[in-house]
Amino acid sequence: MALNSKALGADFVFAWPTAEISVMGPSGAAVIVNQNSSPEETESFIHHYKRNHVSPFNATDKGLVDDIINPDETREKLIQSFSLLNCKRTETVGKKNHGNIPL
Repeated sequence: MALNSKALGADFVFAWPTAEISVMGPSGAAVIVNQNSSPEETESFIHHYKRNHVSPFNATDKGLVDDIINPDETREKLIQSFSLLNCKRTETVGKKNHGNIPL
């Protein structure tokens, strides 16, 4: 499970082939969307949702994931990524505003 994305400023985003890239899992979405459906329709929805909305392959096509890696490649890929970021320079312009209200 990862709680980051390109939109939140991640430099690299990798996923395993079995990952589910989604705000909500297929079963949870099926309960909300198909409240009055038959079990067969719900199962069909879950299959369609997994194939078209949750797959890391679709996320890669949309540019949300940089690469799909096998679990046994994870360590090496992270080492390579950290090596690339070792000399990364970031420049902040002005003060960063955060969504937290002053207390």
